[in-house]
Amino acid sequence: MEGAPLAHPENCLTCGFLTLRGQEYLAIDREALSPERAPAEAVHLRCYLELWDDVRPERGLPDVIREAHAVRTCAGHLTHQPGQSPKQHLVISVQRHRRRPRWQMPTVVGILLVVGAFFARSCLS
Repeated sequence: MEGAPLAHPENCLTCGFLTLRGQEYLAIDREALSPERAPAEAVHLRCYLELWDDVRPERGLPDVIREAHAVRTCAGHLTHQPGQSPKQHLVISVQRHRRRPRWQMPTVVGILLVVGAFFARSCLS
């Protein structure tokens, strides 16, 4: 499912929570971000969810670039949707998580009841 939180390795360049001073970091800038071509303002890149390791602006651009490119398993990862702010990505993420228990729990309980009924019926026969 597009945009769903991932449980496999990703990097921050594909995530909707990568921000530049709290704003969306544009797709064109993400593609061009490298140690050789990074603009000075890239030192202000951050994870909107604050899931990065200890990254501080005083450590400089190489530290920020390393963190943005690092392959990691991040439960907070949400595929970047161009034109949406990190806040909009967060709303989408919360809405998706909020919806899951509404159908999953009743489905699991229903299945357990049906299996239990069949088991009880077979034991009484």
